[in-house]
Amino acid sequence: MRPEHCAKSVCVESARRARRFTLIELLVVIAIIAILASMLLPALAQARAKARSISCVNDLKQIQLAWIMYADSNNEKYGGANVYQGTNLPWYRVLEPYGITEPVSRCPSKQDQVPGYGCNWRGVGYNVGTPYTPPRTGPIYEGMRLSQIKTPSTLIMMGDSYEANPVSISGSTTTRFYAIYLYAEANNEPSLYGRHNEGNNFSFCDGHVAWMRCGNALGANWLNN
Repeated sequence: MRPEHCAKSVCVESARRARRFTLIELLVVIAIIAILASMLLPALAQARAKARSISCVNDLKQIQLAWIMYADSNNEKYGGANVYQGTNLPWYRVLEPYGITEPVSRCPSKQDQVPGYGCNWRGVGYNVGTPYTPPRTGPIYEGMRLSQIKTPSTLIMMGDSYEANPVSISGSTTTRFYAIYLYAEANNEPSLYGRHNEGNNFSFCDGHVAWMRCGNALGANWLNN
């Protein structure tokens, strides 16, 4: 074999060897990829949670706008008019004429719960104008007139709500929790009821939406005072 052919063969073989990975090198690459993935996955999970929280805020803004339109058509009253003689209508059914559908009533972080939001009936809806005893005629809950709300920018109207056993909620004074209602006590349990980064989103009677951490929300304005 000619010398130049030998040199060429040696160069080709060297190039082949240079392109090969040893087992150790391959394991190192896999380990690096695994480390990068472990660093990125929490960030991706946080980004998804943040996106769901933003979507939740947008839903609550849409719902609050529907309540404003509802009040404009119902003697300037928020809430109320959801329970009639022989008929029980959840709040999102009441707001259907104003563009609220069942999917909008589901929180993006809790798609299996209908509705995912509750109404602060204690602070907004329990303004009973007729005796709360049978026979009942017309709406049981008349709702709160806009002119009666002292501080609409601080009075909670809607927010993340839960199907909960009151036994698990400290300070509970009710015998049962319903998803369509919003209770202050449920916002004192971050491990159980902190849907968005140990907190919840709330809409207020003036139309804005804000996030509050569990525990802090317990001291918010739940009553019209």
